[in-house]
Amino acid sequence: MCTSIFQTAKNGQHLFSRTMDWEGLYAFPTFLPRNYQWRSAFDGKTYNSRYALIGSGHAVADRADISDGVNEHGLSVQKLTFSAGKDHFAQSRKASYTQIAPFEFPLWAMTQFDSVSSLLAALPTLEIMNDQEAVREYGEADLHFAAADPTGRFVIIEPLSMPMRVIENPLGVVTNAGDFQKEAAKLADYMTLLPEYAAGRLPYNSQHVSTGDFFWKKAVSRRLYTQCQIHSRSLFKRTHDGSCRRTASVSRSLAYFKCCDCAEDASSLADLHSLPFGSRT
Repeated sequence: MCTSIFQTAKNGQHLFSRTMDWEGLYAFPTFLPRNYQWRSAFDGKTYNSRYALIGSGHAVADRADISDGVNEHGLSVQKLTFSAGKDHFAQSRKASYTQIAPFEFPLWAMTQFDSVSSLLAALPTLEIMNDQEAVREYGEADLHFAAADPTGRFVIIEPLSMPMRVIENPLGVVTNAGDFQKEAAKLADYMTLLPEYAAGRLPYNSQHVSTGDFFWKKAVSRRLYTQCQIHSRSLFKRTHDGSCRRTASVSRSLAYFKCCDCAEDASSLADLHSLPFGSRT
């Protein structure tokens, strides 16, 4: 599963990284200068690069494919495998639109725009095309896209409609899932989210989306901790009757688990929540 990760450092600088989980990759360090000209696989139209970029991909003559990169203004765009977009690609040629193959979107975006906002302003005039009327077949390239820039804005761009759908993403993470908003909503099962995040008002460059409270959240202690195999930051040794001496790693958020050796409720032995990280009993 490919994953994009966007992080903001304490000094305000940004790191936009990704995994690319393929058995074999045809992607290499690639530099494209200003005024590089490339031809679209869809209609053969030639585009002139306004901005230079460096990234991962390949370029041969006037054919280029960029998986991810960053241009001279700091606009960074990545493409990731998707599972819900190909049925929404446009099919027919329209002279009034910019029409490109799905895999060409990062190349088009980074060579033509200097920020996320300028890129998004151009989306209403863009269509992602299947290869039904293409000059060169490229198959069903089911992709969606992530874009970020030095302002700290991070968005997901999904071809679930034309114009494409834009999702603001303060989480800083996106995978291949077909419904990002559904996946993001599941976070509430595992952590208490900041009110600003829940209301959609979390500002760019925020370091956290949660309050840090994981108390009694789903799957924290109800399944994993029963196995006494979970590593975290606190160690507790249970010696209530001298028969149970296995050391188990448990976190501060643990409310209840079974002791592996004697199956006695560990929550009845000590108030684990009152113990600071690193303490021992």
